Amino acid sequence: MEQSHLGSLVAILDSWSDSADQVNEYGTKLIGHEPTIAPKAYRHIIYSGLSAEYVAEFQSRSEKLIPEQYLEILAVANGMLLFNGSIRVLGYVPLERSGENRIHNYPPSVTSSNTYGPLVKAARDNFVVGFYKEDGSYVYVGSSGQVVRFDYEGDRGVIEQWESLYSWLVSEIERRSNGI
Repeated sequence: MEQSHLGSLVAILDSWSDSADQVNEYGTKLIGHEPTIAPKAYRHIIYSGLSAEYVAEFQSRSEKLIPEQYLEILAVANGMLLFNGSIRVLGYVPLERSGENRIHNYPPSVTSSNTYGPLVKAARDNFVVGFYKEDGSYVYVGSSGQVVRFDYEGDRGVIEQWESLYSWLVSEIERRSNGI
């Protein structure tokens, strides 16, 4: 992923911030407080970037090759829950945690989605990186770098494709921001 793309993505994420937002002790950005949903509900949760130490740990634990474009996203945001969790970018949860495994502390795990269970067989040699809450579909990075949203609950067919993780995130952020 080009550095300018990564900078653009960071700018989009940062543009959501306002004075009511918080950053917790883990560096997680809690954006768009929505107390009408729950006292600690936020429209967007963006986990702090993954350190080089944790990237190395993740790579040593992974049974699959981790796509470079995904590692570049993790350096900026180790997972995201966007639009009240309707779009989830999975992140790495370290072996040793410094606190409780709560939603504001650690992201949904990319490791479990790529290591065991029926999802591994469904995604085959691809690397699962995201999830859509409304229909249970997943997103993976394919062997040629394309990003695919597939129907995990139904026929396992392709729902949509993008050329990269960056284009997936930007197009979905724009689509959801416009209420589509």
